Amino acid sequence: MLAVSSLPQFITAAGVYAVLRAEMVHDYPDLETDSVETIHLRGLAEDDSIVLQKSPFSRDIPSSTLLTFPGNVDEAIVNGIIPENPKLPPKTGRCELHLELGELLGSGATGVVHAVTSLEGVDVPLCVKIAFPSERAALSSEAWFYDDLQDIQGVVIPKCFGYFEKTLSLSTRLRISDHRSRFPTWDNGADRGTIPGRIGVLLLEKLSGEHLELHTQFRDDNSHAIYCLFLELSHRFVHHNDIRYDNILRVVPSGVPVPHRPTSQEQISSPWRLVDLASCQKHTFDRMRHYLYLHGSRVRHLLKNVQAQEGHISDDM
Repeated sequence: MLAVSSLPQFITAAGVYAVLRAEMVHDYPDLETDSVETIHLRGLAEDDSIVLQKSPFSRDIPSSTLLTFPGNVDEAIVNGIIPENPKLPPKTGRCELHLELGELLGSGATGVVHAVTSLEGVDVPLCVKIAFPSERAALSSEAWFYDDLQDIQGVVIPKCFGYFEKTLSLSTRLRISDHRSRFPTWDNGADRGTIPGRIGVLLLEKLSGEHLELHTQFRDDNSHAIYCLFLELSHRFVHHNDIRYDNILRVVPSGVPVPHRPTSQEQISSPWRLVDLASCQKHTFDRMRHYLYLHGSRVRHLLKNVQAQEGHISDDM
């Protein structure tokens, strides 16, 4: 196991639980988190825009996402109940957006990510993560964690403007070949979690696309800014299962100053954001121990491997 002394000094110093509360790096005065009720997505289907409605969430923790540690339960957990994370004040204004599908930014097991442009002229960098029927359940889980982590959106993870679902006719003609290959034209609803024709769309802040560079020697301040992100997740009882170099993205391109409002405790605003929350779990472990022995240990190995031109976590734990 990792010794506490092997972690950077600033991580083990007193006050490690101070919340990293830099305010939004991107200021969106005309588009607030959780204020979008409906999106009209053009460019996905051949015929017309697809209209998707916001999908509601249950605050109950899905049993499939619970990670327990008998004998090492955090003192804040009473009768097995994990405290809820802080929520933003409810929004009074509601809006709908007309979005034009743009360039492909990435793809994976939980969907495809495209840049989008608001036809209303909203000056906000946006992207959508689209999940087709066999991927939708995983994206719904990812959306649940964005909702659970409202208070650190735009600080640790990208800002999320809503999760939307729609059941399409199996005869819907999709424009992009990769989308068509992910959208079966027959009923295979026997697969667990798959609803025929049902798609999910996560509307997110668009980041720079720059991830951790391989063969890079990290300065202490850069390492600090990465460790702090995972500390925040541990403190909110969230375990990130997919710690990889390409799941840590810069909010703005390198060389561009990162606008920020300093935190009251650390006086930093991290240029990095954590993405791909689909495999996250809620944990019951003592939060400091979880950070030191799980997140902190794995981040240390990741940074070591990145410097050795590898983009994954070494098995030599």
